[in-house]
Amino acid sequence: MSRSRIRAVLGLAVLCVLAVAAGCNTDPLQVPLGEGGALRDGAADSDADGAGSDADGRVPGDGPGEGPPDLSYDACRAQVELCNNVDDNCDNVIDEGFDKQGDVRYCENCKGCAALINMNAIPTCQAGKCVISSCAGGYVDLNKDPKDGCEYQCTATGLEICDGVDNDCNGQVDDGLTTPQNTCKQLGACAGSKPVCRGKDGWLCDYSADVELQPCQTQADCGAGIPCVSNTCLGQVAGQETRCDGKDNDCDDVADDPWKGSSAPQQLGADCTPDASKLGICRDQGVIACNAAGDGVECKITTPGQPKKNQELCNGLDDDCDGKVDETTDDAAGLGVVDATVRVQRTVGGTAYNFEIYAYEASRPDASSSSSGTQEARACSKPGVLPWGGVTYASALKACQAAGMRLCTAAEWLVACQSAAATLYPYGASYNASSCNGLENNNGAPLPTGNKAACESGSEGLFDMSGNLREWTSTKTGQTSTGKDIYLVRGGAYNTPAPGLTCPFNLTQAVDEVVLPANGFRCCK
Repeated sequence: MSRSRIRAVLGLAVLCVLAVAAGCNTDPLQVPLGEGGALRDGAADSDADGAGSDADGRVPGDGPGEGPPDLSYDACRAQVELCNNVDDNCDNVIDEGFDKQGDVRYCENCKGCAALINMNAIPTCQAGKCVISSCAGGYVDLNKDPKDGCEYQCTATGLEICDGVDNDCNGQVDDGLTTPQNTCKQLGACAGSKPVCRGKDGWLCDYSADVELQPCQTQADCGAGIPCVSNTCLGQVAGQETRCDGKDNDCDDVADDPWKGSSAPQQLGADCTPDASKLGICRDQGVIACNAAGDGVECKITTPGQPKKNQELCNGLDDDCDGKVDETTDDAAGLGVVDATVRVQRTVGGTAYNFEIYAYEASRPDASSSSSGTQEARACSKPGVLPWGGVTYASALKACQAAGMRLCTAAEWLVACQSAAATLYPYGASYNASSCNGLENNNGAPLPTGNKAACESGSEGLFDMSGNLREWTSTKTGQTSTGKDIYLVRGGAYNTPAPGLTCPFNLTQAVDEVVLPANGFRCCK
């Protein structure tokens, strides 16, 4: 055996003695480490010659300058004991001296609770488990789960108030608040509004979109405590609405203020026409109403214009669209009213008569079959409308003159009533209660003109000269003691008995200013 081999064996023996003295439990299998720390098989040589030599035939350690081989074993080597679940000091006790049950440094089997510190928590160790003792300033353990530490960043400031902040750090913002006194406006579009917490903006009225808010450019435009957001002062109702939408947007109990009242240039609801150049029935009629944009008004057509008629009708309208209403046939425009008249041309008692007379009792322009109308600009002669009763002599005369005619004389009226046959009644020589509208007809009121077809004066085409309404004539019979003129009234009325319904009956007279429902008239020229 070479000297180098002997030295190696002796060195190994010394190591074992020292290891036993230190209390190590040696492993009978020695695992030598070769040059450079490479593992070698301790049970056999690496070569095949059985001599323990390497490839060049030399035994490690032989030769000049080589010392004993670097040998190591898996035997226990004593070190300082650490908390790592290993018997570092080889005393057969693991992690002695470390409080894994109550010391945050060694809690949870040496893991420690440093992770909680990194999660804003102040930890403690209870029964070997890391738990949160408290939280770092500005943090709260809201979910009570130690896995994420004090996860909620919050600094409690007291009871919850309306400010958009979780004042009591319970994870809810502006909860459990007491609504303050309702100071919201309640008129118009503001009706039913109440204060609502709007976070950082505080308590604001929950006004609907129909409420117009005060416009602003800066906070100063709104006043103290009122935020200017998107160019409106939150919760502050505008002093004057600018919308035209039929709603009271400024909550002052008046809708669409700028377009109402005498100062408004165009008042809502006022009559208007979009084209003033059109006249009469050709003109569109409308009213001032809110425009589609809702920021002003416009003339909206309610009654479209009608096509121009070739002849003016006596109806209170400008039918031929020339700017004149119910003008007479001799008007310069040449399209005036053509009243229904009958020409009477005959000689009676040596007097020659040649005149025109209304075929029907005079009526107002706007009369209908159910209404006698209200317009009194002129008289009309047309069938199927209620005649003009309750008229004074002066009004009857004026109405005929406006129609280009005059009141008939008593003599003209009689000649027209009797026709050429000079009969006692317009329809014949004997009385027929059903022919005309007299007392025995029991109507108690005038009928529409021409309603009684049998009540016609012979072949003349004159209707209702007996009954229906008594008719003023221009024949004056005298004066009252006070100087009032008295005129003859002919023909009888709906409340006249048979004797007063004859054509010649001339005992009915009336003071010119008297107003009787049964008094009417017809015109002549």
